[in-house]
Amino acid sequence: MTEFHDDRAYLRASVSLVHPQYAPGEDVNALADTLRQRFLDLLDARGISALELRTSLKLLGSPIDLVFFITSHLPLDHYVKQEILEQLAVGEQIAQLNDILSSSMGTHLN
Repeated sequence: MTEFHDDRAYLRASVSLVHPQYAPGEDVNALADTLRQRFLDLLDARGISALELRTSLKLLGSPIDLVFFITSHLPLDHYVKQEILEQLAVGEQIAQLNDILSSSMGTHLN
């Protein structure tokens, strides 16, 4: 958001479109596959069957779509979710989500 206007009975804002960034030479597809598998492992560890969720997850092909999907389904504080989604580099978003999932699995298993 570049500007916020509260001078009317309704809210208005000026926004600029930001495109996700992919680092040259970085294989985000491999990172995304790891993220997908860790999320599925977390669902298994918590005993969550969620067939629709699993099917949707398997159908996602784009790493950025996977980031959005998993972030929206994790039980995180909305400020943490926003922090993840505000990062421009998709590889960094995936790495942060992988760290969260790894620590969630470690917490669950201990």
